[in-house]
Amino acid sequence: MLKRALEDLDSELAAYRKLSGMLDEQFQTAKRLDTTSLVQVGDAIAQEVARLDQRRRARMQLLHVATTLANRLPAAKSKLARQALEKRCAELKQLAMQCKASTLRNGQLLASQYDIMQRVLRGEQHTYAPG
Repeated sequence: MLKRALEDLDSELAAYRKLSGMLDEQFQTAKRLDTTSLVQVGDAIAQEVARLDQRRRARMQLLHVATTLANRLPAAKSKLARQALEKRCAELKQLAMQCKASTLRNGQLLASQYDIMQRVLRGEQHTYAPG
């Protein structure tokens, strides 16, 4: 069970690294104003996030069981197992925070591009207001 938990965490780490790369690609694509690629990257990100969310529920249950089992092992083995779990969990948390920061960065860029485009197409609201 512990081995499976560690393997699942390794799989999650790989998925979050992939998501991080996809978010960086989205940022670069947005900077180039490549709308076709931006839609494709956005769809791929949405699919990956859905997969991660689905696996998250199962991972939480598995980690609970794995932690319980680790606590029942002899002290030396328990300590090593707990350290391995904690290390992977900390790395996963760090990657999740990195992805969240990248998502905010991308959202701010896209919102600012939208705002600029609206001003270009429609002008400033106060520019043509009756005086």
